[in-house]
Amino acid sequence: MSKTKRVSVRDVAEAAGVTIGSVSRVLNGGRYVSAELKAKVLAAAERLQYQPHAGARSLRMGRSQAIGCMVSDIENPLYAGFVAAVEAHVGQHGYTLLLANSHHSRRREAEILDMFERRGLDGAVVTTSFNWDAQQPNPYSKSSLPLVMLDRAAPVACDQVLMAHREGIDQAVRYLHSLGHRRIALFTAGEGLRPTDERVAGYREAHARLGLDVDPQLLRLAAIPGVSGAEDMHALLALASPPTALIALGSRLLSGALQAARLAGRRVPDDLSVVAISSAPLLELADPPLTYVHFNLQQAGRAAAQLLLDRLDGERRAEPEDGQPPVCRSVEIEMELVVRRSCAPPAAT
Repeated sequence: MSKTKRVSVRDVAEAAGVTIGSVSRVLNGGRYVSAELKAKVLAAAERLQYQPHAGARSLRMGRSQAIGCMVSDIENPLYAGFVAAVEAHVGQHGYTLLLANSHHSRRREAEILDMFERRGLDGAVVTTSFNWDAQQPNPYSKSSLPLVMLDRAAPVACDQVLMAHREGIDQAVRYLHSLGHRRIALFTAGEGLRPTDERVAGYREAHARLGLDVDPQLLRLAAIPGVSGAEDMHALLALASPPTALIALGSRLLSGALQAARLAGRRVPDDLSVVAISSAPLLELADPPLTYVHFNLQQAGRAAAQLLLDRLDGERRAEPEDGQPPVCRSVEIEMELVVRRSCAPPAAT
């Protein structure tokens, strides 16, 4: 049986009418490449259905062409868009993504970082469930891998992608206030972590600017996103002055709270206005359509992937020089309030 001959760099060079070195510069992302040369080579490569040999390229470049991605809970649907965006973006540059789930475990986070390093991965995009002490040895400070951290106070000098939670919650509180709401509950998760700290800060600051007192009973902070918000909502609805509006993380916190409200005979938005903190795909089946603070994790995933690719391509200084810390970058993703049909003025009492 005859075996189909693999298309080589030489074949692409002949088809494009250029040298082998020119093809290599284009395919390896060389800087000194004209637009005309790049177009010629890519057109020839596509016509011949050229596929680079990953093993040879890795040996030549001293890289595995693999990137790690660690999330705290793969069952959390908010991570789906983030991981998909990271994988798609690094895949366009010839990298494979290795996904790992830490299950909100300190020990597991340390094991995953160690595994990424032992397997020779080129870098990793990570998130953590904990506030590691940056002044003490921790798994992140021990790792030699280039890291990009998602939405956490980083325990080591590294690039970061941060979500603008404070501004997002501020928009939600001001919008509900404009409708006449004064008793606004906030359900969020990850107490002590940056996202919750920023949401609570935005909530408090918006109340202060609007001349409203913050009732501590209306602030409900769960340990992790997987906790149901049903029990907290039951407790709030039993208050002498229950909330007329809810801002909630779009996880089981939100679904549990909505279920509890329904069981108590509260209708959305007639009796309870609701603003979710979520991404659009997770809200498609909601009835009525929920107003939400857009949690754009797809954009965050692309930004995280690009930060890591830039680091690997040497566009930023990766190693400290003269005792100075590495030059780290931070990208902030804006959060936007999207108004739909789950909010209305509070019912007359």
